[in-house]
Amino acid sequence: MFYKILNEFDSKIVGKNYPQIATMVKGYDYNKPDSVWHFRQNQVTPNLNYFQLEKSSKLTNVMSEGLIGGSTIFIDDLGYKIFSSFNFSEHQHYLAKLITTHYEPSVCLDCHVLVFPFHKFKNRSDLNLSESRFYIIDHNKGDLEIDINVKGATLEDLKDISILNENGILNLESGQNLRARKIFIRKEKAYDIFDIPILEMSGRYCNELVKKDIEESGITGIRFEEIPWLEYA
Repeated sequence: MFYKILNEFDSKIVGKNYPQIATMVKGYDYNKPDSVWHFRQNQVTPNLNYFQLEKSSKLTNVMSEGLIGGSTIFIDDLGYKIFSSFNFSEHQHYLAKLITTHYEPSVCLDCHVLVFPFHKFKNRSDLNLSESRFYIIDHNKGDLEIDINVKGATLEDLKDISILNENGILNLESGQNLRARKIFIRKEKAYDIFDIPILEMSGRYCNELVKKDIEESGITGIRFEEIPWLEYA
């Protein structure tokens, strides 16, 4: 069984603000090439000092943030010690600082940001796409489901059969969405935590062992959603 890793949004756990982190400290220059807004497209090491916890937010081990975008995990030192024991698909690991100015006394925490690449097709031998099954749901036609034959295809081939263009963006009309009936994972090459490099299914996913270990560790700020369309080949 596989699960999608999601940020907790229960206000009893994370506070009244969601995301918990929505701004950097006063004076931070968002327009610089290495800022949280621009470092990904500029492919530079980001300046992640300092994130600011929202006034009505609570501290958790994993925190929701609304600045970097894409598939990321923002986590404190304790949480990272648990997460670092797992095998990840390709990602970048950056150190960050988090300020809690509304706490008395104010504290500065060492944190970690795990950033998964946008739509990374190459070198993903863990995904057995040739046996996977996709469909388009067309909301313009009463939620009509249109199956897509990708038999024998690779992730790179998806761009050649009008599902994705060269930027990894879906070639769909307004009102259409791509869905998966089944995506198969090669067990011998599987990661513990991984992303799906297809825009409408992008996110952070994990296996049952990760879910069990994190729940038993008491890590806060995270929840799991069971994903029926992911399966070992």
